Amino acid sequence: MSTLVDAAKSYGLSRKGSGLVVQEGWCYYLLPYLQESSPVPCWMCVVAAVKNPTKASGVERVELHYSRLDVAIDEFQSLRNAAAVDRDRLLHWVLWDAAKSVGEKGGV
Repeated sequence: MSTLVDAAKSYGLSRKGSGLVVQEGWCYYLLPYLQESSPVPCWMCVVAAVKNPTKASGVERVELHYSRLDVAIDEFQSLRNAAAVDRDRLLHWVLWDAAKSVGEKGGV
């Protein structure tokens, strides 16, 4: 992840992982949502940082942090895809995190 953050800075991209702390024991998922062409072709991504995901079962809540990062297309294509089980667990954790946030703000 630190390589991708450094690359975003060196390319002069807008989203550079602000607030993202790369640490051992964390897993980082890139969720691309839009392509951009300047200054280099890249994906705008949300980074979901999950603390110790291997220690959590699929139903437990985990510590999550989010950031935004631009990743050059060439670099993005060189990354491996997450396994289906990891995608399912991430979806579960993000939904629980969203529901918790709504509850804390007095929502539904």
